[in-house]
Amino acid sequence: MAQQSVSVNLAGVQIRHATNQSRSSAPATLAPAPRYRIEISGAVSGQPLFSPMWLLFPNPVPLAQAMETLSPGSSALLRSEASNPAGTHPFAVTDITLSDSTEVGGVTVSFAATLSAGIDASNHAYFSIQNVTISPSSIGYLTFSTGSVVITRVPCPANFDGQGAPGDVNSNDISAFLSAWLAGVGGVGGSADRGDYDLDGVVNSNDISAFLADWLSTVATGCPE
Repeated sequence: MAQQSVSVNLAGVQIRHATNQSRSSAPATLAPAPRYRIEISGAVSGQPLFSPMWLLFPNPVPLAQAMETLSPGSSALLRSEASNPAGTHPFAVTDITLSDSTEVGGVTVSFAATLSAGIDASNHAYFSIQNVTISPSSIGYLTFSTGSVVITRVPCPANFDGQGAPGDVNSNDISAFLSAWLAGVGGVGGSADRGDYDLDGVVNSNDISAFLADWLSTVATGCPE
């Protein structure tokens, strides 16, 4: 039976040069929804023993910390939302492409990777890491000691404060949205910023229009799913 959220276990996954890996939530499934939230988290450590990556991260550290070291600013991409207007699967919830260079243990390291997650045609959530470049490869790699990708259905986006049943929308949702919008206005926006309701990468008046259209539609006809 499909659930409201599913988790993909990342324990043992490596962020390693020229190594593609994937994981699935099977047998757990996720029913289609008009919108999803996703969070990628965990703890990683450097490998192999005595490599520069191990010297940097000998003990597990939050994934976000390691990502900031290899690609500054990238940790913000680990949490986001995605709109699924068709309400069908398969659907790609996130597709993150990273490319950067930084100094690790006195060595300039080039880092690149593509992190993808979504729901396949069988309603199973998936995660993959591909096209990994860590150069020079002798720098080492990262291994998840614990970690997960959690994808959560948002069956009624207009229920912005998440209170009550999905279709329970009222003025509190408008207030909650406007608070998020005011917090994000003038910023970069993007799927991690809840004020960017239309997910176009910027927080502006279009987000107010999009939210109010959904809110009025939900009041009149119920949730979109």
